[in-house]
Amino acid sequence: MNAQAELALENRLRAGLRFPRLFVAYAPFGVVRKLQSLALYRVKLGEDVTTAFSDSPRGEWFTAPDADEHSPVILYIHGGGFVLPQTHLHRVMLAHITKRVKGRAFMLDYRLAPEHPFPAGLDDCINAYQHLLEEGIAPERITVMGDSAGGNLTLALLIALRERGLPLPVQGITMSAPTDMTPENPGWAVRDGLLHPRAADRFSLSYVVGQDIHNPLISPLFADLHGLPPLLMYAGKDEALCGDSERFAQAAKAAGVNVTLKIYPRMWHVWPLMMELPQARQSIDEIVETIATTSSSTDQVIPEREALFFKR
Repeated sequence: MNAQAELALENRLRAGLRFPRLFVAYAPFGVVRKLQSLALYRVKLGEDVTTAFSDSPRGEWFTAPDADEHSPVILYIHGGGFVLPQTHLHRVMLAHITKRVKGRAFMLDYRLAPEHPFPAGLDDCINAYQHLLEEGIAPERITVMGDSAGGNLTLALLIALRERGLPLPVQGITMSAPTDMTPENPGWAVRDGLLHPRAADRFSLSYVVGQDIHNPLISPLFADLHGLPPLLMYAGKDEALCGDSERFAQAAKAAGVNVTLKIYPRMWHVWPLMMELPQARQSIDEIVETIATTSSSTDQVIPEREALFFKR
């Protein structure tokens, strides 16, 4: 794709974000959830990646055909402002990554606010990670990964695991993670192509509900960050939460954490979910390579052109 075609695609997708941006900002959460549920399984995952639902912990397993007891395992924590469930875009992206790393992934269906505010969702993340350990999965095979609110929960989970003295995963990967939930965060003044400031306020108020917003498990930027595993962080240059990732990465590096921060020009909130974008495919290529080279197993990843991972 040449530069002109790439820019045209960006502009088309950006224009398509206008309605969902406003819809999520103003519509009742129940209505948004209902519409998301109707679309969740409209995209059929290909036969190469098998799926299975779990009740305890609640979620969905994705398994590549080449996966074995030495393969990488991803604990994926989806975004949605702490109040919305996973989308079909999450399932498509995670199936794609799972196949290419020849591994397994678990999409956690954690409890949502406002019915279940902090710390319910984080408690579910902790329990899911402990379940993986109890199943005999070595921590050096586990990558914890999340987008948006799931990125916040990814960082909070790593901090909570360290505080509890539990074995830490090999790494954490975040996409567009909010790390500073306080109203003083300067990022809220930035116009994001997807994340409306009213939506951000609704999400925060639903999740925090009277808690101290400076709590490091709510706003990980304020945590003692020493001893965390390596982090790979993504942010879009044009998104409201770019500064969150920048400031967190700076603080984590100062605490001795191995952090790689990748900021993509012109990109908006959680753009890697839009896999039509060349920038999304590039970021996913990087994630696949990182998981393959840091988890103790995969000799070779499957190139993107061979990963035919879904059927319409």
